[in-house]
Amino acid sequence: MCSVRSFGGCPRTALATAALSPPCRLPEVMKLKQQQQQQQQQQQQQQEKWQQEREQQQQQQQQQQQQEQQQKQQPQYHPQHLNQHH
Repeated sequence: MCSVRSFGGCPRTALATAALSPPCRLPEVMKLKQQQQQQQQQQQQQQEKWQQEREQQQQQQQQQQQQEQQQKQQPQYHPQHLNQHH
């Protein structure tokens, strides 16, 4: 956990006792809570980015598969043309 210094020199460091503690620590506790909330928000944003990227990758893979299927279907005509040229 955090060091004693981060709580403005008060002896106890536990967040549970911080709410019951003398006022010297309350601002620090509020800061800690804000930081925790910000971290949670950042994590959620990162997860959303991951999901978007995954969806994009899946779409790209599907497009590639479709293109490959089309290419597989098309080459049926090519050998005949090649043979005619030869």
